[in-house]
Amino acid sequence: MEDDTLVRDLLTLLSDKHGEELLELVFKNQNPLELLPHVAVVVNGRNINLLNGLDTSLCDGDDVFFLPLLGGG
Repeated sequence: MEDDTLVRDLLTLLSDKHGEELLELVFKNQNPLELLPHVAVVVNGRNINLLNGLDTSLCDGDDVFFLPLLGGG
């Protein structure tokens, strides 16, 4: 990955590659880019909401996970 690559850049690349199916599963809005509330993106074990959100920087070797948030009682 290039320097200054952000989570939003990765999401854009993935949506360009995988199309509408990914967009419907992950994004609430595309402009501005906004994740669905039940989707968590984790970089190196930390939720991006605790970092810089979609503007979280990525480096080569970072682990990025997309997790569905589950609830229940």
